[in-house]
Amino acid sequence: MRWSSIFILVLLFSISNVKDFYWFQSGAVGYYTSNNNGASIEIETVNQTPIIGSFGFWVGEYTSNNYFIQIGYFVPNYTGVTEVCSLSGSCVFRNVSKYEPTWFYEIIPPNGSSTFYGNIGSPDSVGPFGSFHTYKMYSIGNVWFFVVDNKTVGSAYLGSSSSGSFPATAIAEGANMSNNNEYMNPVIFYNFSIYKYGYWLPVSEAKSIIFYGIGSQKLLPNPYGVEEVNNRVNYFEAGSNIPIINNTILWTNGYYLNINSPFSRSGTFGYTTGSAVEISTPLLVYKNSSARYVFVGWRGIGIGSYTGKSNSTTIIIISNITEEAIYAKQYLVNVSSPIGNVTGGGWYNISSIANISLKNRIIYIYPNVRYVFVNWSNGNTSTSLSIVVNRPINIGANFVKQYFINVSSPIGNVTGGGWYNISSIANISLKKLYIKINNNTILAFQNWSNGISSPQFSVVVNNTYHFYANFVDKFKVNIYLTNLNNKTLNGSFIAYIDGLRYNSSNIYLTNGTHIINYILFNGNKFVLNKTIYVNGPSNFHIQLPIQNINLYTTSFLGLPINASYLIIFPNNTHQTGFTNGHILLKNVPYNSTIYVNYIYNQSYKVNSSKVNISFLSWPEIAIILIIIFGAIYARVHGFRHRRQYKR
Repeated sequence: MRWSSIFILVLLFSISNVKDFYWFQSGAVGYYTSNNNGASIEIETVNQTPIIGSFGFWVGEYTSNNYFIQIGYFVPNYTGVTEVCSLSGSCVFRNVSKYEPTWFYEIIPPNGSSTFYGNIGSPDSVGPFGSFHTYKMYSIGNVWFFVVDNKTVGSAYLGSSSSGSFPATAIAEGANMSNNNEYMNPVIFYNFSIYKYGYWLPVSEAKSIIFYGIGSQKLLPNPYGVEEVNNRVNYFEAGSNIPIINNTILWTNGYYLNINSPFSRSGTFGYTTGSAVEISTPLLVYKNSSARYVFVGWRGIGIGSYTGKSNSTTIIIISNITEEAIYAKQYLVNVSSPIGNVTGGGWYNISSIANISLKNRIIYIYPNVRYVFVNWSNGNTSTSLSIVVNRPINIGANFVKQYFINVSSPIGNVTGGGWYNISSIANISLKKLYIKINNNTILAFQNWSNGISSPQFSVVVNNTYHFYANFVDKFKVNIYLTNLNNKTLNGSFIAYIDGLRYNSSNIYLTNGTHIINYILFNGNKFVLNKTIYVNGPSNFHIQLPIQNINLYTTSFLGLPINASYLIIFPNNTHQTGFTNGHILLKNVPYNSTIYVNYIYNQSYKVNSSKVNISFLSWPEIAIILIIIFGAIYARVHGFRHRRQYKR
């Protein structure tokens, strides 16, 4: 191991031609770290306010062919731009902001250079304050990669894959300082590691180093110290107000405790042999109101490790130990129902089975009011179901309220009774409307208990109901029709009595007063509004405004004339024919209109039983014309004789 080489450390941004500034460096140099293929460190981001120069915190080392490489973060004291270049010579400008921590990596060629080879991140790229970030550099072949928080930020071909005999260092640096009064808030470094044999290996032993960077003035003493924190292996801090002791052992002969926990402090920590270390992790961690993580137990590997269900315990470090906190992710299954009892709600491990159940499919509130299960909110119609829990679940039981409709009749034959969903339609019907008692009496449907007289009706079900059919005795009523000539009118007819329709052959009425509204006979409507009184089987004679009409068609001299006729009845039907001088028209409704045509038309409104209509006949017209022409001739002939006489 070349210990002389550990003092040949370089400044943060190498400026070999600056002669009057200081590069104060303090940190750790790793024993047994030569011939590595990379180095790594975790560094705390701390608020810094340098007035002159900048602060930098990095891990670095030489390659076997004398390139110096480093990666970490710096805190500038100005806002502006900085030129960065690749080894191939292409350059760009990067923005920097005053006091904002920014990652960087730098490559310094063997012969030194005033050019900054490498790259820097955006301002505040490694915040927030108090957080830790991992800085790595490692080689694959002769190409070196630079990584911040597992993200590759750059690479370069350096012609070598190892550090050769050079050790790895972890440094806190005050760069470009003109005095040693700049206060550096202490920064914690931990998990200092090297990449070797294909593994990342923690540095097992390290010494302090208090020195100056290449090109630095050395008249002023280095104000920054370094020390181990709380006797923890591979856990140290550097900065102001820390003992400045060079070349002293920081840690050695310790063991590492590797803690893997998603919800508590994780990482690899070094401790001296026999140290008592408490490990703790929360029992429950809620992601949100319906998802959480439940601590299952620790799983330990190594002598003295702990495996068990206690979330907090103390370990005595007597070997390298790994402790993994095992958590089970759980989702909330919320099972709800507006009525009745449901089971199966609660917290479930992911991919487990939730068995959900409804105790009763039908729940009675009263004997005639109940709730009936319809389905679950996911559409399942079974009262019991199983669900694989891979997400939060909200599932509710859907019920429908039902009312019982009771329908009854003393003679049976009713439909429409039973259970109905609220707001549905119940169609109530009575199939048998009467039973015969004797030839003149029946027991007949009168109305329903709600007053409806139709044997069929519908009701919106918003309550429980009892509908019963009322029946009464009804008696045979015979209605005989006559015309105005007191002649019996034969044939069937329709009678509307009390607003109800009856066929003439089947009229049954209750005892009491009734009104015959109108009668339909031969297609004509006869409004009567006649009151009748029924007392048992009854007969009624009803005279309709109908009469037999004698229609006479004659000449002015009283001679019969065969004329055509058209009768238009009140119902707009009609009858046509010829009179032959006289015709008897039977059962003509009152106010019918008769049109008679011989040479011209005449009309007559029926209001009597005898109608005489006279026309001028053709012979009568001829005689009248002869008389007229004869009179004219005689007058003209007499006028001529008088003129001759005067001459």
